[in-house]
Amino acid sequence: MSRHEHLFSPNAAPKRASALAALVARSGQALAAITAVLSISVAAPATAQISSAERAVLVSLYNGTNGASWTNTTAPNAVWTVAASPGGECAWFGVVCAPSGSSNSVVEINLPSNNLAGALPASLNTLSNLRFLRLQSNSISGALPSFTGLNNLSYVDVRSNQLTGSLPSLAGLTSLEAFSFSGNQIAGQIPSLTGLTALKVFQGSNNLLSGNIPSLTGLSALEWFHVDSNQLSGALPSLSGLSSLQSFYASNNALTGALPSLSGLTALRFFRADANQITGTLPSLAGLNALEVFFVRNNQIAGAVTPVPAPTNALAAGLSALCPNQLTVSAVAAWDAATGSTPWSTGCVAPRTAQTLAFGAAPLLLVSGTATVAATASPAPGSSASVSYTSLTPSICSVNASSGLVTALAGGVAGSVCTIAADKAGDASFNSAPQVTQSMTLVVPINGVCGSANGVASFVAPSANLCASGTASAVTSTVSQFSWSCAGLNTGTTSSCTAPRQYNVTASAGANGTLICATPIIGSNTSTCTATPSAGYRTLSISGCGGTTTAAGVNTYTTAAITADCTVAASFEQVVVGACGSANGVATVLAPSANLCAAGTASAVTSGASSFTWTCAGAGGGSPASCAAPRNYTVTASFAGLIGNGSITPTGPQSVTAGSTISFTIAVGPGQILRSVGGTCGGTLTGTTYVTSAITGDCTVLVAFDAAPIPTMSPALLALLGLMLASAVGMFGRRRLNWK
Repeated sequence: MSRHEHLFSPNAAPKRASALAALVARSGQALAAITAVLSISVAAPATAQISSAERAVLVSLYNGTNGASWTNTTAPNAVWTVAASPGGECAWFGVVCAPSGSSNSVVEINLPSNNLAGALPASLNTLSNLRFLRLQSNSISGALPSFTGLNNLSYVDVRSNQLTGSLPSLAGLTSLEAFSFSGNQIAGQIPSLTGLTALKVFQGSNNLLSGNIPSLTGLSALEWFHVDSNQLSGALPSLSGLSSLQSFYASNNALTGALPSLSGLTALRFFRADANQITGTLPSLAGLNALEVFFVRNNQIAGAVTPVPAPTNALAAGLSALCPNQLTVSAVAAWDAATGSTPWSTGCVAPRTAQTLAFGAAPLLLVSGTATVAATASPAPGSSASVSYTSLTPSICSVNASSGLVTALAGGVAGSVCTIAADKAGDASFNSAPQVTQSMTLVVPINGVCGSANGVASFVAPSANLCASGTASAVTSTVSQFSWSCAGLNTGTTSSCTAPRQYNVTASAGANGTLICATPIIGSNTSTCTATPSAGYRTLSISGCGGTTTAAGVNTYTTAAITADCTVAASFEQVVVGACGSANGVATVLAPSANLCAAGTASAVTSGASSFTWTCAGAGGGSPASCAAPRNYTVTASFAGLIGNGSITPTGPQSVTAGSTISFTIAVGPGQILRSVGGTCGGTLTGTTYVTSAITGDCTVLVAFDAAPIPTMSPALLALLGLMLASAVGMFGRRRLNWK
C-alpha cells in the first residue's frame, strides 16, 4: 500500500489527519479567498418602499419556501410581514435594498442556513437590480429559475440544497463573479460560459451534471473551477490563457482524452483530474511554481513521468497522486516526496489496451413493462470478461446482470427514471472499461389526439395547436385541405387530422355598380357573385376565377372550383334609349346631317323617294328610335319663246314635298298666245291654271308663248265696216246739234 493510499485507509487516521492538516494549512488562503468572493457586503437597509412587483417576488419566495418555518424571520429578528400592508420590505431579515430612481430596489437576498424548504419563484429574475443571492445550506428543491435579465447579478451561492432540474442559461451575465451550486442534484449540461469575463468562481461539485465541460477560453478572471463528482464526459477543456486560475477540480467523472497543457498557469495551486478515463501522457509542470496538489490517479495515463515543477518545487508533501496509471516506472525522489509513496510508482502497471463500453439507443420502458439494454465493447470483443449490468435505481427497475433485460417495478410510476450501469472488467491485455450508464424514463402509452386546429378552415397551413397530445407530423397541403397526424407516444395510437383549406375571392366592381362574392371559399368549391348596377346602368360583364364570362345584362355569376386566391371583376354600362332629334319630321331637300338624335347614336341617313330615314340606336340594352324627314324636291318654272308678253306664277325654283303637286297661274300677254305648257313634272292645264303631277323628283315646268296672228278682211266685211263708220259719224253730228 502506497503512502498516499494510507492516507485514505481506515487505519491511517493519525497520518491522514496530519496530511490533511498540512493541506488545510497550505490551502487556507485559497479557502479564505472563496469565502471572501462569496461573502455579501453588509449594508444599512434602505427604508423607502420597493415596487409592488418586487414585493410580490419576495412574497412568492416566502410562501414558496415555507417562510413560516424559517429560522431567522421571527422576533427578535426582522420579521417578513408578508400579510401586512406594503412597506418596510427593505428592513426584512436578509433583504438589502438600494435607491433606484424615486424608490428602492432589492439588491441582495441573504438567507443561508435559514430552513428554506420548497421551490424558488420563477419571477426571481424580475429583480432587475439584484446583485447577491445567498441561499446555501437550506432544503430548497426544484429547478433554479431563469437568470435572464439579471444583468447586475454578481454572486450566486445555492450550495447544499436539494435542487434538481438543469442549470439556467448564464448568457449575458457579464457582472457574474461567483456561481456556486455544489452539493445538489442538478443534472444536464453546464451552460455556455462564453463572455462571462468577470467570472472568478464556478463551483458545481457533487451534482448529476453530464455532457462536456464547456469552453473556458477567454475567462481571464477565472480562479476556481470545481466540477468534480458528476457524470461529465468528453475531453477536458483547454486551460490556455487562464493566468488567474488557482484551483481546477474535475475528479470522479467519465472524462476522456488527454490532460490539457498547463503551461503558463503560474497561479495554479490545485489540480485534480483523478478517477476518470483520461489517456495520453502527463503534461509538463515546468514553471508552475505555485502548484501544491497534482492529483491524477485512477486514469489510463501512460508514458514517462514528468519532472516536478522547476526551478521551484512547491508540491505539498504527500498530497499528490500519480498511480494507479500505466506510467513508465522510474526513480524520482521528488515524486516520492510529493506523493508520500516510496516509490511514487506504487500501484502503476504496465500499459494495457484501453477498452470502452457504449450503450445502444435507449429502449422504451413502459410502466410495469420490460425492455432490453445492450452495451458493446470497443475494441471488440475486448477483455475476456462479460459485460455486467446493474440497476442504479433498484426501487424503480431491476436488470438481469447478463442479458440486460430490464423490468419496471411496482415502485416506478410515469416519469420515474430507471438507470442501468454497464461494466466490463479488464484482464492481462485490457484495462477495465469505464462504467457507462443508460437512463430510461418510465412512460405510459399516450394516444395521439388532434388539437384545436383540426377542422378549422384556414388560409395557410396551421402551425400551432396541431395536437392536443402526441407528436405532430409535417403539414401537407392539397387544394381542399391541410393534413397532418398526431403520432402517439410510447406505443400510443396515431390520429389523422385535417383542416379545410380556404381561399379569398376578391370582388372588384367598376364604376356605376357593386359586386358581392361569397368568400372565403373552401378549396374545390365555387363562389356565387351578385352584381347590382346603379340606376340607369346595366351589368356589362362578370368574369374571373375560372368561370364563364357573362353576357350583358346578367347579374349573377358562378366561379369555377376555387383552387387559389382569385379575383372576380364586374363592369357596367349606361342604359341609353334612342330618341329622334329635331330634324325628325322636318321636310328638307337635302339629307339632314345635324340634330338627327336627341339620345343614342345616329345611323347613316337613307334617302327614299318620299323621305329621308335613319335610326337612333340605344346603348346598354336601350331600345332604338326610327326617325324620318319628308323629302322636298325643286320645281322650277321656265319659259320658252317670248316671255315679255306673258307670265307664270310663282316664278323661280319652288320646294315641293315629295308626292305633292304645285299649281302655276299662266297669264298671256297682248298680242300673244299660249303655245304650250309642259316640262318634266307632268301636269294638267285647266284654264290659266297648270297643276303638276305628284312630284317625285326635281323637275321643270316649261311654258311657251307666241305672237297672235293678224286677221285678213273680205270685201263684204270692209263694206260693212264702212257703213258702220258712216252711221257712227251721222249719230255724232246729230248729237252735236242737239247740244247747241
